[in-house]
Amino acid sequence: MIYKRCMKRSAFTMSEMILALLIVSLCALVLAKSMSVLRYGTKASMLLSDEMALWQMRRLLAQAEDITWEKQVLHFLYHDEEGALRIKKDQIVHQIGNEIMMMELDDAYFYEEDGCVWLSWKREKEDYQGMLYCPA
Repeated sequence: MIYKRCMKRSAFTMSEMILALLIVSLCALVLAKSMSVLRYGTKASMLLSDEMALWQMRRLLAQAEDITWEKQVLHFLYHDEEGALRIKKDQIVHQIGNEIMMMELDDAYFYEEDGCVWLSWKREKEDYQGMLYCPA
């Protein structure tokens, strides 16, 4: 008699299986939604970081003199010291102190348009441009 009772309860019932499947599918749905939010947050954080770097470079160049540029290097005098913004591999580096301004770039270069110096960069297959210096 006891053996029969144990045999009867040794397996899950159909309702328990459906409930477990429902819980797992709800967890997967919540996980998928949170991953999309995380992906969006990472991109927004990188864009904010790029805007801060542009602001710092503009501020630096506003105080600089004798600004000249090539495709990969922007030279200037900052408080009587020679300085440069260099594009090295996937970074833009400020040569006075080797401060990294931007990183994880796919491509970047300096160019002139309407007498102003611009920076163009590519990150994750998207192109961005920002003005760095425009003489008064």
